[in-house]
Amino acid sequence: MPEIIEQVQQRLFAAHAREYYRERKAGNVAFATPKNMLAFGYRLNTERTRDLQRTRSQLEQGFVEVFPNTIVATLVSSRNWDLLASRTGPDWLIELFSSPDTALFLPLPNACLMQISGTPVADLKMLQDLQTNTKRGSRRTEHAPRKRKRRQRRKREDEEEEEELLPALEGRPSEAGVLEEGTPPAPPTLATVPEVRIDGPTDSNPQLTPRRESACPALGKSRSLPQLGDPTLTTIGGGVDLANKAGSLAPNTSVSPTKRSLRATTSAASVLGGGAGGGAAESSGRPAKQRRLETLHSNNAIVLARHQMYHHRLSKGVGGKLPYGLSSRHVLVRLPTLYSIKPVQHPKGTATSATRGSTEAAARHLAKYIFPRQFGLHNAFTSPKARVSVDVLPDYTDRELEIKRLGSIKTPPRLRPVLPILQRLGLLSSRCNFRKLLDKRCPSKLKRRQLSQEERSAIFDLSANAEPPRTQVSRGEVSLDTSHPSLVIPHGQTQAVAQNVKKPKLSEYACTIYEVECYVLDCVRDVIPKAFWGSEANRKVVEKNVSQLLRYRRYESVSLHALLQGFSVLDCEWLSTKNRSSKAGPVQQQRSTAADMGKRLELLSEFMYWFFDSFIIDLVRTSFYVTDTATHQNRPLYFRQDDWTALCAPLLKQLGDSVFEKVPLVQALSLQRERELGVSFVRLLPKETGVRPIVNLARRPIRVAAGGRREVGQPINKILQGVFDVLTFEAKRKPHLTGSLVVDPQQIYAKLRLFKKDLLARHGGDKLPKLYFVKVDVRAAYDTIQQDKLLQIVEAVLEETMYWIQRYSQVSPVAGSSLKSFKRVACTDGELGLFEDLAIKLAQDVHNIILSDSVAYTNVGRDRLLQLLREHITTNLVSGRLYRQKTGIPQGSILSSLLCSLFYGDMEKTRLSFTAADESLLMRYVDDFLFVTTDVGLASRFLRVMHAGIPEYGCAISPEKRLTNFDICLDEGEVVPPLAAGEDFPWCGVLIDTKTLEVRFGTVASERDVFDQLTIQRYRKPGRAFLVAMFRAVKIRSRIMYVDTAHNSPSTAYANVYRGLLVVALKFQAYVQEWGIDARRKSSFLYNNVQQVVAFQWSAIVNQARSVKARALGAEMTLRRNWVIWLGLHAFHRVLSRRPAVYSPLLKALARDLRGSMYGGARVHLQKVVGHASTAFADRGNGERKARMI
Repeated sequence: MPEIIEQVQQRLFAAHAREYYRERKAGNVAFATPKNMLAFGYRLNTERTRDLQRTRSQLEQGFVEVFPNTIVATLVSSRNWDLLASRTGPDWLIELFSSPDTALFLPLPNACLMQISGTPVADLKMLQDLQTNTKRGSRRTEHAPRKRKRRQRRKREDEEEEEELLPALEGRPSEAGVLEEGTPPAPPTLATVPEVRIDGPTDSNPQLTPRRESACPALGKSRSLPQLGDPTLTTIGGGVDLANKAGSLAPNTSVSPTKRSLRATTSAASVLGGGAGGGAAESSGRPAKQRRLETLHSNNAIVLARHQMYHHRLSKGVGGKLPYGLSSRHVLVRLPTLYSIKPVQHPKGTATSATRGSTEAAARHLAKYIFPRQFGLHNAFTSPKARVSVDVLPDYTDRELEIKRLGSIKTPPRLRPVLPILQRLGLLSSRCNFRKLLDKRCPSKLKRRQLSQEERSAIFDLSANAEPPRTQVSRGEVSLDTSHPSLVIPHGQTQAVAQNVKKPKLSEYACTIYEVECYVLDCVRDVIPKAFWGSEANRKVVEKNVSQLLRYRRYESVSLHALLQGFSVLDCEWLSTKNRSSKAGPVQQQRSTAADMGKRLELLSEFMYWFFDSFIIDLVRTSFYVTDTATHQNRPLYFRQDDWTALCAPLLKQLGDSVFEKVPLVQALSLQRERELGVSFVRLLPKETGVRPIVNLARRPIRVAAGGRREVGQPINKILQGVFDVLTFEAKRKPHLTGSLVVDPQQIYAKLRLFKKDLLARHGGDKLPKLYFVKVDVRAAYDTIQQDKLLQIVEAVLEETMYWIQRYSQVSPVAGSSLKSFKRVACTDGELGLFEDLAIKLAQDVHNIILSDSVAYTNVGRDRLLQLLREHITTNLVSGRLYRQKTGIPQGSILSSLLCSLFYGDMEKTRLSFTAADESLLMRYVDDFLFVTTDVGLASRFLRVMHAGIPEYGCAISPEKRLTNFDICLDEGEVVPPLAAGEDFPWCGVLIDTKTLEVRFGTVASERDVFDQLTIQRYRKPGRAFLVAMFRAVKIRSRIMYVDTAHNSPSTAYANVYRGLLVVALKFQAYVQEWGIDARRKSSFLYNNVQQVVAFQWSAIVNQARSVKARALGAEMTLRRNWVIWLGLHAFHRVLSRRPAVYSPLLKALARDLRGSMYGGARVHLQKVVGHASTAFADRGNGERKARMI
């Protein structure tokens, strides 16, 4: 088997070498490792030209080991593969392993697979996506057979030039992306790679005997790191310098930049990074002929960056005043200054020649912003998308540097008819009084010059009710449904909660969406010339799209293709090549050719993209502070920027006096130079009766490098990723460090299940003894943690001197598509073993996924980890005037929850050790404690200890969040209101029966307005996105804790299924309504989706019951399939019946299914389940939501 694997690797690298040389010759980033599982961990040996030639001719092994590939070790050490090779022959296995179209997998528990050969599944694309891209490709793709000979001839020429360019491949590339001669490559960096141990033969498992002594010869220590492309290459986006492609290895420096031929820009890095661009010669009578760039992104693939409207804070201008209308960097604002244009006309009513020339030059300059594709500038249609982690982000707001490098160029003929309209656009923009329109349509809710006493009191009440900073929620973590303790309304509310409700709401100072729409549309009518729309019908289409764009929720957006629907291209005269009107009257309209219509659509798409992306979004973010809220979920709130500044001033002052301290200027400069971590950013999130500071550590800082290049740096959370992996590994290896921590509902169920089994074994019979419940919540948990004590705890946790971090990929199927994720796991130097063992361990917690080893390892030492932790905890800097957090730990960090768990785990060991008594159970979700015991004395002691507080740990509970199921009087004579009789105990989104410990589905979150929690995807296969959203909602409500009939009674399990499906049906109805599709015409589509959702509910339940962990806990699932299907159909029929006129065809189909003969038993036995009072929330109407919208 070792010889077979070596032959496979030789074939893979020999085939990859040709592609590697071709990419290096073109100036692109070339990877020295082919994409194959058996080639990972190795790279081409490209140190000398002689080695390169021998690699191509396969005279010797032309690749070296960088990291140990444990997949190779698994194949080499297994006698089963030797047996297969002896039966089939080595040639067959070599072809199978080296084939680029074949992949092999090994089975794992829970229907999981581990990939052992072929291209990693995470690097592949769906076939349906490739077919879609081919259909909507350029003409070059459609007419490929015509140019086949030309491509073959070019390929032969490239292969002939490959031998000639081999000596030049050893040089470093120049700034323009071309290799310089005579410069040797940088030597590889030395690194120590741990050895992977393969267990020897044992008596119990003799098959582990290796075939030879050198079973895995390439698993020793390595002395080199992977050389994945040359880091000095500047052409990052994959573009080719068209001016230098003719064969020269260096740019022509003897020619003036303005005299060079026009070079089409293919990446933001080549435009903004420092390469010398060329322009058309002005001396010639016509501009240089441009090469038509291939359309890389269709209109449906271009999505507006609507997220740029959110959380934008303006910097004050001259005199400390905020700007109004467009930002100061917008081209329409800078245009009068660049060309000395004044909105003043000649006394006779005609402009002077100087003014006319200035306006024409300004119009040509403005055309480069609106139609960048026509000038070869970076744009959203033909330029490759930048990788925000490496490449330079394109900045379309300010293109002055890019235009300057482009040089002088004549206006394309198709843009000459639009120049007069652009002159009019610049003139109208300079005349528009944005401040007056804003005061008229969106009047200020505060009198900034003189605040009344009532308004001052309201603002200070908002400040006093501010919570400590919370964790910033990233976009990847947002889902259709969330379960969090904050969604649970505590019973027995105290007087403090009653006083909280009386405080003012910050949302009262926000502008309504109708006011914002009126302001934006007025600005559009006053600034954008009507000639751009062509007709009144087109203007109404655009205004409708603007209104919808303002009403979208937090994470919703729209594609350019959707914005162009209903817009008539023929109505726009500026798109045509000929004038359609003359003094004799309108010319008869002629039929346009396909090429002409394509060009019109191209110009219109560019203008519409600029209008929405650079005009509407910039106008909104400059005039309003747009934010989401804790109470309205994803629905946006629009505050005037001046009102928001006045509202936040008292709160920021309070935070600066309590949680943060101002850093002196001299100390701040030294800290910024010495710190490896950057600064964090704070924003204020409105909630019901105040604001909540949110600290964002996931934001990528943008730095300005030499030459004015804008580079994207690493966020703080990215730098701390290694620390998080190591602490997670230590917490899993030593569970006692985190105490009673539970991180997901599965762990809550596991602890309750074992606790119930223990009680039944101790007391005998089927009845549990009387149980006492106590729930408390730590107040300001993150801000009260003692920094010095936390560092002592973490130093004791990190015992090893060196840790290794391994990377792997994970792919799971979702509704006909695939969900890809890349994971990391840490281990010690002595525990780094085969990936097969890790995959078997990972498969215990997941279902139906494919695991692939990335064969990439990173080592980090203990001293390095402690250094980052000290800097992160003790010197957390906040942007603005540079404040340092003096108490607690940084929030928004990936380490905050883990550090909090380690801190309170130590507190439980020292101060709450009495909770570990027999017949007692303590659980903690971050800072929420739940204590269950059969001893009322222990329950009272726990409540009194937590009520008194633990000063050495800074622990103090919130009095309004205490809850018990028994009467108790504290030392101060205060009586804690108990749980109402007959109700279940709420904790972390679930309801626990205080007599039987049964777990019920909590419907508190479903009683809220689900419309504000949705995220509608209106582009890129919206139908599939709709089904995926429903599947996600079902999966969250199909956990084994709800359907385990060994822990819950069958009636409770069926009730949990029905309540969960009612919530899914509510989201289904809300999604369809907000999506805007015709439910009557799409009844068959909706019916099929209901059938799939109900069937997926049963499949999810079965998969949960068959999991390894469920079987280990003794879980049982005795539910009947037909009964579960009937409950799902009944839930959808019940919810959709609230709107019978809209869903009448769908309701008839569901009613027919419910009357089926196979569901006869379900109709009889499940009447109590569907008629229970706890399901009444599904019968409420939409009157409350409509009233709020009005």
